[in-house]
Amino acid sequence: MTRVLFTIVLILATLLAQAQSSATWLTTTHHFGSFSEEAGKMSYVFNMVNTTDSNMRITNVRATCGCTATQYTTKSIAPGDTASVTVTYNPVGRPGQFEKDIYVYTNASPHKCTLTIKGNVIASPSTIQAQYPESVGALRLNRRIVPFGDITKGRTRTQFINVYNSSHDSLRAEFSHVPELIKVDMIPPVASPGSTATITITYNSDKDKNWGLSQHNFTIEAIPVLHTTAAVAGIADIDITAFINENFGTLTQEQRQNAPVAKVSTDRINLGAISATDSIATATFEISNNGKSPLIIRRIYTLAKGISVSCKKTKIKPGKSAKVSVTANAAQFSNIINEKLLIITNDPTTPQQSVRIVGTINN
Repeated sequence: MTRVLFTIVLILATLLAQAQSSATWLTTTHHFGSFSEEAGKMSYVFNMVNTTDSNMRITNVRATCGCTATQYTTKSIAPGDTASVTVTYNPVGRPGQFEKDIYVYTNASPHKCTLTIKGNVIASPSTIQAQYPESVGALRLNRRIVPFGDITKGRTRTQFINVYNSSHDSLRAEFSHVPELIKVDMIPPVASPGSTATITITYNSDKDKNWGLSQHNFTIEAIPVLHTTAAVAGIADIDITAFINENFGTLTQEQRQNAPVAKVSTDRINLGAISATDSIATATFEISNNGKSPLIIRRIYTLAKGISVSCKKTKIKPGKSAKVSVTANAAQFSNIINEKLLIITNDPTTPQQSVRIVGTINN
């Protein structure tokens, strides 16, 4: 019983000593304001006072970003003495507003304290060009072509464009000619001088009528907020691409066994030598359904402007086939034709098949 009582007293004494040990920080937040990236590293010294009657020590300091370095007092801090933590921020390659936390650990109570530095880095011309090569007036973008990649029909996906305001005026972005299947916003809606923002683009594939490659665009306009400065205004197009795939993940094993099977009669069409004076060459191939349910032709297309495709059927019954006509306009090509025709169907095993179209142009 005596040992238990002694242990309790010892624990209480330890807790009381910890409760009496604390550090008082003169400030825990510092704002550097706006400064040029070319000005280099910026430092600030945070000071603390040991306001207790026992020694204490800073045991560790940890920054939350590699852009922030720290130095701190490592010796024991006597009652009434001061200690410091020097925080240095490296702005190189990091334009725009920043806020960084630094965690200070001590053997006092509380054991952890958070220091914060803030500021706004005005980018150098070389950084602007490297990180934000696209211009919409004084609003700089890291890209104007946004690929969404493969998207399963019915799903949404979001991509981002990084933005930097290189002017001395606040700018807002106005979007127009936005397709119904796309939602676009800029956060924050107004970019102050020398600050960054993010354009979020959400693609709703359920509203896209295309299969395979789908291309869209919309217009972005940079509009001055504080002054009517035409020099910082601008307008440009944002190009969007996505490849829309059918969702076969919900099919049961029985549905797969009874699914359509697309069979293309050839994977290569040779148009041969086409006279530039004749201009037009045609060829055909067939798509057959070797499965047990109707085959739906979602889309047949090529990106080549000089080639057109037609097929009278969009649904092929089991055991039947459809003829596809291909027409090439020699006037649209220089010396050779070497293009890919993509066929998209509801065949869950091979929903995408291609036919290579080749030929030569005799001038």
